Amino acid sequence: MMQQLIAESGAVPGMKVLQAWDDYGGNGNGHAQSKTTLALFSNEELLYATTPRTQLESMELCITTKVTTQKLKKKRKRSTIDLHQGYCKKSLGLEDGKKGCARCRAELVSLAKTLLTYQHRTHVFLVHMTDPYARLIRFDRDGAIVSERFDYREHGNLLLEFLWRYSTSSKETRGSDPTVTLATASEAATAKEKLARWNSKGRDDRLVYKLIIQDQKSSGSERKKMEVLVWGPVSLSLSASGRGTKGYAAYDPDSDRIVFVKDSWRSTEPSIVKETDTLRSINAAGMTDRVPVLLCGDDLDGRWQSTVTAKYSQQKWNVGKVRWDDYRIHTRFATDKVGRPVEQFKTSKNFLTAVYDAFRAHKAVYEQCSILHCDISLSNILVTADGKGFLNDWDLARTLEDIESGPERSFRTGTWRFMSTDLLLAPRKFHTIHDDLESFFWVSAFTIMCFLHNNWTGNVLKDIVEIVFDECRSGHRLDGQVIGGISKTSYIRSSTYLADQPLELCDNYPLTNFIRQCRRLVLSNLYLIESVRRETASKMPARERERDIYHALKDKADSTPLWNHSAMEAVFIEALEEGGWPTNDSAYDYFTAAVKQAAEKKKTEEMEDEPSEEELSGRESDELTTSVHEAPRRSDRLSAASPTYAIEPEKILKMERSSPVLSRTATDNLSLVPDTTVTVHSPDSEPGEPDDSMMGDASAHPSPGVSDFDLQLRDNSSSPHHLSEIESELGERDRPILTGTLRADPGLDGQSLPVNGSSHGLSPPFALASPRDPESNSLHAQPTSPERRPPMIKGSGSSPAVYTVQGGSGRKPLKGNPKIFLEMAEELKGRWIGPMPVADFLDDFLSTDYITAARPEQSVNWKTAFKGMKRHRIERLMYEDIIKRVENSNALMSTMKIVQTADNSDRNSNPDKKNKPDLGIYPFSMKKSDGPTQFDIMVSAFEVKNARKDRKSSIDPFSDDGKADAADFAFEPDAVERKESRGQLATYARMVLNRQHLTHFFMVFIGHPFARLIRFDRDGAVVSSSFNYLQQGQLLCEFLWRLSNINEEMRGLDPSATLATTEEATLAKEKLAKWKPKDGIEQPVYKLTIPEAEDESQDKKAEQGPERISQLPTPASRTMKVLVWAPLEEPQCVVGRATRALPAYDPSSEQVVFVKDAWRYTDEGMTKETEIIQNINNNGVTDGVPVLLCGDDLEGVYQTTVTIEYAKRPWNIGGRPEASPKKHIRFATDKVGRPLTDFESSKEFLQAVNDAFKGKIFSLRRI
Repeated sequence: MMQQLIAESGAVPGMKVLQAWDDYGGNGNGHAQSKTTLALFSNEELLYATTPRTQLESMELCITTKVTTQKLKKKRKRSTIDLHQGYCKKSLGLEDGKKGCARCRAELVSLAKTLLTYQHRTHVFLVHMTDPYARLIRFDRDGAIVSERFDYREHGNLLLEFLWRYSTSSKETRGSDPTVTLATASEAATAKEKLARWNSKGRDDRLVYKLIIQDQKSSGSERKKMEVLVWGPVSLSLSASGRGTKGYAAYDPDSDRIVFVKDSWRSTEPSIVKETDTLRSINAAGMTDRVPVLLCGDDLDGRWQSTVTAKYSQQKWNVGKVRWDDYRIHTRFATDKVGRPVEQFKTSKNFLTAVYDAFRAHKAVYEQCSILHCDISLSNILVTADGKGFLNDWDLARTLEDIESGPERSFRTGTWRFMSTDLLLAPRKFHTIHDDLESFFWVSAFTIMCFLHNNWTGNVLKDIVEIVFDECRSGHRLDGQVIGGISKTSYIRSSTYLADQPLELCDNYPLTNFIRQCRRLVLSNLYLIESVRRETASKMPARERERDIYHALKDKADSTPLWNHSAMEAVFIEALEEGGWPTNDSAYDYFTAAVKQAAEKKKTEEMEDEPSEEELSGRESDELTTSVHEAPRRSDRLSAASPTYAIEPEKILKMERSSPVLSRTATDNLSLVPDTTVTVHSPDSEPGEPDDSMMGDASAHPSPGVSDFDLQLRDNSSSPHHLSEIESELGERDRPILTGTLRADPGLDGQSLPVNGSSHGLSPPFALASPRDPESNSLHAQPTSPERRPPMIKGSGSSPAVYTVQGGSGRKPLKGNPKIFLEMAEELKGRWIGPMPVADFLDDFLSTDYITAARPEQSVNWKTAFKGMKRHRIERLMYEDIIKRVENSNALMSTMKIVQTADNSDRNSNPDKKNKPDLGIYPFSMKKSDGPTQFDIMVSAFEVKNARKDRKSSIDPFSDDGKADAADFAFEPDAVERKESRGQLATYARMVLNRQHLTHFFMVFIGHPFARLIRFDRDGAVVSSSFNYLQQGQLLCEFLWRLSNINEEMRGLDPSATLATTEEATLAKEKLAKWKPKDGIEQPVYKLTIPEAEDESQDKKAEQGPERISQLPTPASRTMKVLVWAPLEEPQCVVGRATRALPAYDPSSEQVVFVKDAWRYTDEGMTKETEIIQNINNNGVTDGVPVLLCGDDLEGVYQTTVTIEYAKRPWNIGGRPEASPKKHIRFATDKVGRPLTDFESSKEFLQAVNDAFKGKIFSLRRI
């Protein structure tokens, strides 16, 4: 309709309105769509638009339209998968200051990027329409200017006026670059012949253009010009803003030779020098061999050859508080050398020779011109046709004089993957020669690791690249900038970091020795820099401190191994003169192969089919059926590894990397007691076992890089996965922004990291660069995930790894925190025992021998209790159906009830508020007023997964057939969604075990139409085999009936822990008020029984003599009963010792004591902690150590774990832990301390450590 109205209005003379995309039925990936893109073509240009590619090269203007909710509902039912897929009722968020619709902004940027990529444009116009409103938008390489919103139904004249003015204005005003014209037929034929070797396969339909290159202006004479023919770029930037660099192999008809043309939009920031000026200085000094030789080029003349967005940021209607003055200028120049990427070497010696050539170029320029390159990277070292290397891309170069006294750069320069450790760790430092020379080492090391076969090839290589080269710590900010280099420093210090042995190439001693020697140079340099930093005052401003460090290093130049080229050059020469070089070791991208293999494995796992109808009906079937729709994958266009290095991608994808797996530190075992004496806890700690502390993020995924610029308009605007990546180009900053103007954000290029959310309470729709943002290369919108983006370092040609715990695509996110779920799944890896036959599970764990109640009358119908349950797409409907059928079955009788808990978290479990099971089993006396989720009284829990038809992977977290493609345990599939489900089960079990005093806990997993029964204890979980509860409902009902009628001890309640009476609770809260629960959490008071301590050291005690014996504490010869309220420490995992540290009140002595409750290891050689403490005390040591009052192992059949015993059963295909079962131990000591880190002064801290040290010494001397 819109297309017809515009055409009939006469507002676009000389142009045609065509429908570029209209799809209400879906985009082929399972997601419904309802967006239309209209495009304006001039009648003249439309003649050349014969293929999709040439249509993109000829498109003038894009109009995006979205239908309203009402219209959408008439067309089809709205998808519940993505609320944005069908329509958008939000504005862009400008006038109202709200967040607006990030998806719409992403689509606009995608369209602008497509036009700027395929065409030679200075700017582009877009129209965005969300019925009944519209906006006019103008993009240039500095951002976007957005009009106010207007109602085009009431004010259609505004839209038609814009279209009329646009269609009747000149091409230059519309955004066409006047210095670029279509080649004639004869010119095109000549160009295609000359440039055939640089034309990618299948790109013959690309148009040939004639580019004008204007030389430097000279007074009194006309500017020299050069005209060249180009046939598609060999490299380009896939960004809507920033430099927008494009590189061309070009044919010069006048000289009949091939030249290289670089076209970009340079920044006017004061610290950035024109690349043409830098090349002129270098060439004027006589250097032409290993550097580009400037043939012609400079800034282009023309009204629109400079960006204008900065000027409009100064307008009053701009609601943003950030203004900037610097803008961008279009520059184009030609050089003599067209190179190929250095990593495409034929032999390893060719590679090192090319790098050495670039090294020599760097040396010559530094020594003769005092210029530093400032961006040594793999993409900037190229090789000519005759095999000579040269150093390219001097756009970030600076003279030493400028570095020392010129304008300060507010950003680091370099490629993140190859930057020096010092630059990564100190963003404000002065760029020095050692930074560039160290980058040569990292370039060499990376290429050798990734493109030559070595002893790290495989998964180790993948981990090292992602952790060492791509490390980016957004949580560690220095001056507002992210840092890296910590893992690089570790690798420099230890050549076996993350690997069992140093890097060694196969049959290539010269190159292996080269890397070792270079690493030693970098290590020596690192030691010197660290010593200088320690000697430099740290109280001064960061920049001033870096200035002092710079001059201190300069003064020590003679002793600084990388302050000149000589030391590293000697290593190059020695290696190249060495014999024994291989002759057939051409480059192969082992890293990308490893990444692709991992991605394919993951994709295969996630594409597992759901059960077939035959299985649902109980009949055996070998085939599983499902309806799978492939989503357009970004990997079709982008390589899984670092970017192709001939290309200059100016974007780094999102990055999150937390610390490695953390173990409890020594300070966790030190406590400060009121008299500052230190108590040493946990002498029973064992290495190598799961600790109670949470694990850090360890899941890593590589960032894609650019390998192909074949973007399709349909892909750019339809794929939700692609749009989420485009979102990273719009970004959101923690500052107010402008209404009407969109500016490139420096977070990916100017070293200012986008902040998660809006720290000032603002959620701006568009982001502004800072006034000193010289090289912003990406246009950002607020990320859809909470992950922070890493910096884009100027000149970057690679992307830091993406560290994330989210896996799969297009699936419904789990409730709660997927990060915690994956961590919990890793904690329990190898601790899932199964599949145990259901009948055995019921008889062993819920035996009817202990049940006296009669079965209800309804039990005769239990088999069909769940028959006919529908396949609900919405889980909530499943909850209601299950609850209703359980109640009708009367399986829980009158002792228990089942409650829907998915909507409300336990208000008394603050750290886990986002996590709650779907259904809970509670005592019938449960009070509804306390909320549906109450972990402190929950008897059992259900986790339910619906069976959507479009689900690509199995919903069962386990695999009974033992054929799952699991890395270690066949019972535990590696698919992310299934792993998250296991972690979800473990997380809920942890919460219940922490909130109550339990020995074990039962759960039910339902993945329609199958179910499993699970029993957790502190050694893992025993899992039943999968059964079809629709056909075998009696199994689920039998479980519920037995659970509700067995005794409390069999159900998991610890008989040695009972709820305190009202009077006891009041007394305990008074005495333990100092340690009351935090954050207003309500916790019940328990009465704990502490068993009698067995004194096995009376013979040693007797040796002390009668006088000494009278002074020693005597453990209680009775059991103690103490009252506890809130723990000082709770376990953070299901398995392990599960230690609880509890201040307790002893009514008999009217004293506050310390109680430790844990599950101890019984492996051979392990001594009980009570025996150790008692032995220490009996030898006269009571200061600086706990004094045992009472305690030992608890008695009872369930006070010992059983999971490990079941791991030995023949049906088990899960883990087989070799450890012995754990025993429940509880004891009381005399000292209640506070954490060592809560010291009130540094002297108190040191005194406390000294007290602990003395306690240790006394213990050693006495025993």
